[in-house]
Formats: sequence, C-alpha cells, structure tokens
Amino acid sequence: MKIRFKTLVIFLVTFIISSGCSDWKQENIDETINLGNKLSITLEKYRETEGSYPMKLTDLTPAYLKNIPEPMVGVKKWDYVKETDGFYLGVNGADEDLDPVLYRTNTSEEWFMDTR
Repeated sequence: MKIRFKTLVIFLVTFIISSGCSDWKQENIDETINLGNKLSITLEKYRETEGSYPMKLTDLTPAYLKNIPEPMVGVKKWDYVKETDGFYLGVNGADEDLDPVLYRTNTSEEWFMDTR
C-alpha cells in the first residue's frame, strides 16, 4: 500500500510539474535520473580509488569521465556537495520559489523530487 501511494504521489507531482514547465517533462526527468545514476557510480569509483569523494564534479574529468553530462531539467547544471561521509547530487529549477528540486545522496539509491 505504501509503495503504491508513494508511486502515485510521485506520478501526480511529476504530472503537475511537467504540465507547467516545459523542461520538466517525464522523459527529461527520467534521462536526468539516468545521467545522475551514472555520475553516482563514477563518484563511488572515485571514492574507492582516491579514498574520498571529489571536492567538485570536475575532479572526475578526464581520468574518470571525458566530460560531465548536462542534466535535461532545471537550470541544466548539477548541484554537487561533498559531505563528511558522502555526497548530495541534484538539479535545481530556474525559479527557486516555484520549480522543483530533483536530488539524491550517496546513501539513497532513490531520487527525490521536492516541489517546495
């Protein structure tokens, strides 16, 4: 029951957002999540090799990635923060008061959408 409700809420929020903001379409959100998952895997490889997460995403290039892929939603720029024992990876909307935030951390394999 909880999983179905959570899925329904995510679907409804995504539908409402995508109907009002052209770049927050479901296919763009899905592609951003795929790109973010690839980045997260690369961040984990970096940590295994270097002993900690990078200070910034550009530290992954060129040894781990040729370039940092651009998100398909929001301001089309990753928001990355190295934390004490992990990282935060997300994408902000252009309008901080109205647009959503899509994000995940190293401790979660799920992406979350905060509609503020």
